[in-house]
Amino acid sequence: MKTKHTIRIILNILIAGGFIAILINMLAKVHTGVLVSSGVEVLKFFTTLSNLLEAVAALIWVIFALVKKGKVSGFLEGLKYVAAVQVFVTFLTIVAFLAPIYGFAETCSGNNFWLHIVIPLAAILEQIFLAEKKMGFKENLIVVLPPLVYGIAYVINIIVNGKGEYPDTNDWYGFLNWGIPIGIAIFIGICIMAFLLGLLFRGLWKLASGQKSSETN
Repeated sequence: MKTKHTIRIILNILIAGGFIAILINMLAKVHTGVLVSSGVEVLKFFTTLSNLLEAVAALIWVIFALVKKGKVSGFLEGLKYVAAVQVFVTFLTIVAFLAPIYGFAETCSGNNFWLHIVIPLAAILEQIFLAEKKMGFKENLIVVLPPLVYGIAYVINIIVNGKGEYPDTNDWYGFLNWGIPIGIAIFIGICIMAFLLGLLFRGLWKLASGQKSSETN
């Protein structure tokens, strides 16, 4: 158990440190391309926000794990779980929806490779194989809130400020290419996906930790 906990500390340090390095790079340099921006505009992407949440959760978790000598609160474990689901929502949205449209080379290279692929996979593998506390149905519901709030803000911004034209478009993900109703349906689908992913990862954690499937939630 001690070795497992140590591996988890190292992994979270790498997640937090890696994101900080990538964020500095995005803020300091001019980037062009699909789903890429520069400066504070990088914060408009759910990818950046979800990875930021994961990095903050990882950093706080490491601090408490070291200070409290492994005794991390249920709240922090829940935060890690919610953050991991968000970055994996990013992973699946890119791989299943955006990469086929814009191309894998454009969406999964450079900084995007780390934000879309590496950090999400690291975060979810941590939740399945290294997390030490069981998540419940309440946490499973909470994972829906970030994409729901983001989707509402995304649509409201387009309604208020207009869609615009590429590259100066407010529909940077192209979710409203087929109209607002379809765009809203896509966001609802993403929220449902987040809930199902949360449910899936709870089940996989149970299997990996050796807990009996008959246990109550």
